[in-house]
Amino acid sequence: MEKNKELIVLNEETSTVKKGIFSLIIKDEETLKRANDIRQDIKMVEKRVKEHKDARIKPLKSSIELLQADYAPIEAQLKEAKELVGDKIIAYDTQLRAEIAAKEQKLADRVDRGTLKMETAAVKISELPKVQNKIVSEKGSAVLKNRKNFRVVDISKLPLAYLKANEPAIRQAMYDGVEVQGCEYFLERTF
Repeated sequence: MEKNKELIVLNEETSTVKKGIFSLIIKDEETLKRANDIRQDIKMVEKRVKEHKDARIKPLKSSIELLQADYAPIEAQLKEAKELVGDKIIAYDTQLRAEIAAKEQKLADRVDRGTLKMETAAVKISELPKVQNKIVSEKGSAVLKNRKNFRVVDISKLPLAYLKANEPAIRQAMYDGVEVQGCEYFLERTF
């Protein structure tokens, strides 16, 4: 209950400092100082909100981290097992497709050579096993599908639109006094 009271107090303080902003017009040194006082009040309330929030969240984070550590090895094993069985299913599917394609090609070659009639080849092709995209078993089903994918083989050939700047590294280089080509450096007014 104390925590809820503190939240109410913090919310009221936030509303109070926020109200002062709407009527604020900075027109001289005195109102500039008043604006800075309001900003300092906001920072003090922010600090208290953060302290209050952190005091409530920290124990939860610790508990979550412990729970995640407990489950992480099990989840890693399950992920690995799922990938392994998936790889085996895909390998079988690929092998079966290759075998069927080879048999179809042999039949087509025989038709081309004239040692097999087209009608007979069509019958034999229809008797070949069919590769199923959907696997149905007692415990569920899965669908094999073709998905577009990519891998970068030469980053120097990628258009600029597909490259992402490593902003933390650029910022660190800037603070270290290293100018990175392609970057513009400037001063920005901020608090």
